[in-house]
Amino acid sequence: MQLLKVFKAILLSAPILLTSQLIKWSSLFIYGFIVAGLVNWIWWHRGYAGSKYDGELEFLEHYHWSMFMCMVSIVVSRVCDYFASVFYGITLIFWLDECFYQDHPFAINSGHEFRSDVIGVLLFFALVLVLFWRVYF
Repeated sequence: MQLLKVFKAILLSAPILLTSQLIKWSSLFIYGFIVAGLVNWIWWHRGYAGSKYDGELEFLEHYHWSMFMCMVSIVVSRVCDYFASVFYGITLIFWLDECFYQDHPFAINSGHEFRSDVIGVLLFFALVLVLFWRVYF
């Protein structure tokens, strides 16, 4: 069973990491990374994270936002590679937070794992479609 959970984390991380090869890196990456990191820090350390649990939105995970911002960076890269780095910086900070700082990375063994997985799978397929679009069109 633990192997399936590791596979889940790898599967949900793969498109995010593969996208780094499609993004033309610019200095704007660091701005997206730092600003999203500050927003994330304020979220956790100023007490806003508790509101997520009060509002029954606990199934929305950092990796969901990371996958969404990854899709945004891919779409933006078709228009302007230079600005896509900002969104990939945001993608990466949320992914790193999910991997290294969450009590239940990728919602594994949490009370909302199934709901989180449903959203994760939908975002995974949407991200694969966007990657396909970016590479072949």
